[in-house]
Amino acid sequence: MGMLGYFFQTDPENVENIRRNGGWDVFYAEESRPDLLDIDKTWHMIHYTLAGTEWETFDDEPLTLLILGGKPVNDEDMGYGPARLLPADTVRQIDRALEDIDEAAFRARFHVKDMIRDHVYPVRDEDAQDEAALFDYVWQYFVQLRAFYRSAAERGRCVFAFIE
Repeated sequence: MGMLGYFFQTDPENVENIRRNGGWDVFYAEESRPDLLDIDKTWHMIHYTLAGTEWETFDDEPLTLLILGGKPVNDEDMGYGPARLLPADTVRQIDRALEDIDEAAFRARFHVKDMIRDHVYPVRDEDAQDEAALFDYVWQYFVQLRAFYRSAAERGRCVFAFIE
């Protein structure tokens, strides 16, 4: 299975409920499906491509917050730690930063050999043999994630990010 990246958008009013009662049942409820995005195993590759770092985030650099940003909302373990909350104002900043990332800009930052060197999950030595296929796999999920953030920003929503 592996480590999968998930994102959930919700109204700011629902944040306190998730903080108190946990997110698991909310995130995976049937009625929440339209608000939940699974980006498979691409989360670390997207972060590395856009942030240029393995794990770091910087509050004044929205692209570094896209995947690994936010503060833990509670102690509920979603698989690999708690869900992290990105408030609506941060979601809008991320959305604005993503406007400049088209396929050419993403491709220019996408370097499989660097990912292998820096142990970016789940990249392996064999991936250097078919960088185009790996790029296509990551790009398709990035496009979905960019649209997800656009939707959340337009609706004034917060985003929870977590790895399961």
